[in-house]
Amino acid sequence: MKTSDPMVFLVDDDPGIRKAMHAVMDSVGLPLESFESAEDFLERRDAARPGCLLLDLRMPGMNGLDLLHMLRTEGDTIPVIFISGHGDVPSAVQAMRSGADDFLEKPFSDTLLVDRVREAFREDERRRKRRTREVEVRRRLGSLTRREAQVMELVIAGHSSKDIAAELGISLKTVEHHRIHLLDKMRVDTAVDLTREVVAAGLAGTTKGNQPST
Repeated sequence: MKTSDPMVFLVDDDPGIRKAMHAVMDSVGLPLESFESAEDFLERRDAARPGCLLLDLRMPGMNGLDLLHMLRTEGDTIPVIFISGHGDVPSAVQAMRSGADDFLEKPFSDTLLVDRVREAFREDERRRKRRTREVEVRRRLGSLTRREAQVMELVIAGHSSKDIAAELGISLKTVEHHRIHLLDKMRVDTAVDLTREVVAAGLAGTTKGNQPST
């Protein structure tokens, strides 16, 4: 098994549940690593490993909601599916508001569980790709001068080169010079591509050039 393969992480203090979950995942060829407590999970989990987290709601020590809150506070976006025999509506609502992706109340069918896990795997892959893309776009944005960043923000806002020149108090030729350079640095061909790239990464309005204006 490769470390790049998605893993089902299970946190549940009930050894019977852990054993049953291992059997279910083994039957469909999905790898599972179980933990008896939230503290055990935090100590031993490989955070770089893709996958999803099956999380019991109520456990001794740190409960499921506290663990979820800690993960989300630290920027961990692993998909979380709560599994609980205490699946009252307030708990489910609180879990979803805290950043959970799903909430399954025991008993549930093996088929339903496996379907939700596979969807969580797909969601984790999407999130990881978005993070990778955001990091790369941030790197490119960091290479822009302050003036290039100013021009880019106005380009994304839909301003023409003539309007940008007037707004920044520079010549039209200088604006076009900056446009050519910033498109090259951002590795896009058009203003439309530039806008799509920055907006998709959730970084519109966050650019700050690193060099003095020119």
